[in-house]
Amino acid sequence: MELYGLGGNNEYGQLGTGDTQPRSQPITVHGLSGLTLVDIAAGGWHSTALTQMEVYGWGRGEHGRLGFGDNDKSSKMVPQRVNLLAGEDIVQVSCGGTHSVALTRDGRMYTFGRGDHGRLGYGRKVTTGQPMEVPIDISPPKNLRANGDEGHWIAKLVACGGRHTLAIAEWHTGGSKIDMTRCRLDV
Repeated sequence: MELYGLGGNNEYGQLGTGDTQPRSQPITVHGLSGLTLVDIAAGGWHSTALTQMEVYGWGRGEHGRLGFGDNDKSSKMVPQRVNLLAGEDIVQVSCGGTHSVALTRDGRMYTFGRGDHGRLGYGRKVTTGQPMEVPIDISPPKNLRANGDEGHWIAKLVACGGRHTLAIAEWHTGGSKIDMTRCRLDV
């Protein structure tokens, strides 16, 4: 399986070709050959890929949107492993304009990048290159409030827009799912 990049704008290496030349024809993304790709995402000027075990990021690194930490916000011309997510069982990635999200198998979300407007889910002005877990601190479904059932939200699917993030989440009590809802993190 190969990943291909194409597009007129490659200003920050977001196509993963090792340079900043625009491309109008598909070209192989460097550094991922031989890996089994599970998911890919493209943001404003950056891209991410998920293999069976690792997350890779490339393109514009400003604001920490690649997830390489607060001390490395440089652009990457080819995919680089996001070591700060090592050990997490990531199942999905998504890119926004200047931020990214990684979703774990057990329903936790890690966000990183530019955080104004609350798009990272943990404060209106937080910007970080360090992937941080998003607390899903939302009330339980109305039909369970009166019962006092203990439980928690588990994210099932995430999506990034230019300045916001969406998640489909299920309410779980005692290992069983009860309800499904959509939440927007930048409220």
